[in-house]
Amino acid sequence: WANSVGASKCGGQIPRIYSIGAAGQFNSSAVASAINQAKSLGRLVLASAGSENSVTPYYPGADPNAFGISDTDNNDRRAYYSNTNTAIDLAAPGHGITTTTIEPTLYTTVTNSSVSVGVAAGAAARVWAKYPTFTQATALDSSTQE
Repeated sequence: WANSVGASKCGGQIPRIYSIGAAGQFNSSAVASAINQAKSLGRLVLASAGSENSVTPYYPGADPNAFGISDTDNNDRRAYYSNTNTAIDLAAPGHGITTTTIEPTLYTTVTNSSVSVGVAAGAAARVWAKYPTFTQATALDSSTQE
């Protein structure tokens, strides 16, 4: 949907960052196709690498056109449950994060890579706000980093 809609359906802006919090061992051709299309449109796809303490690649984080995101704990180390494999591109806080929920509590503490994907997407949005000419290729080129 986000690949095909214009700015009028997305708060006046064309979507640039997608965050996918779901993860599984099997690759979906439909999701892979959407990620590939997003990349061809110049959009950044951040996706969960899974929370099973496994070396098995989990999708869509293992998709070569997405950035696979794993979790760090509150000591900024790999979270004990976070997957580890070569498809992971970035780790972000995802352990013991307080977030909003529905009533009656309004807040809860969560722990999983779906949370770390949201944190990474927020960081990416801040970078793009400061450097609007950056592209996906720029993100992978260490010579452009300050």
